[in-house]
Amino acid sequence: VSSAIGGRILLIDDRSAADAVAADAGELLARAPERLIRSIMIETCSGEEEPGASGRPLRIEQFSRASGEVLVQSQRPGNWLRVTNRNPAIALEEIDSAVGELLDSFPGGRKPRAAILYGSVDRGHALFGPAVSEASRVQAALGSVPLIGLRTSEELHGGELACGTAVLALIG
Repeated sequence: VSSAIGGRILLIDDRSAADAVAADAGELLARAPERLIRSIMIETCSGEEEPGASGRPLRIEQFSRASGEVLVQSQRPGNWLRVTNRNPAIALEEIDSAVGELLDSFPGGRKPRAAILYGSVDRGHALFGPAVSEASRVQAALGSVPLIGLRTSEELHGGELACGTAVLALIG
């Protein structure tokens, strides 16, 4: 990492962070920032010139070819980073965290009466691992709240058709 301000990575090896990530991730992903953000992560570590072990995985929050910046979920990345595919363990932690945050923010501190999960057919074993069902993981995180699951081939995300997303709706 040549230059960063907080979690905003500006330069990697003295070139635009977005260009460096695009070179590793591939132009096809770089042309679709929303898909890139869902498909890859950044591993980072401080203090090592050349990493031998895995670094700390960080989600990419924003990717902009126009500004050349990559924003990661960290106050400050380490001295080095590498682009990596999403890790099934991280994806499962994100499910638990997201469901927990939704339950905690439910109005009036009440418990929802039911939940509906709209999940993409593109989400599955490649994202979570061969022995894991996303719906089962969500149900476990919801506890006794009944869950209805639907699988779709495309979803609306940011006002546009997308694939590979999931939406969990809590019903009071």
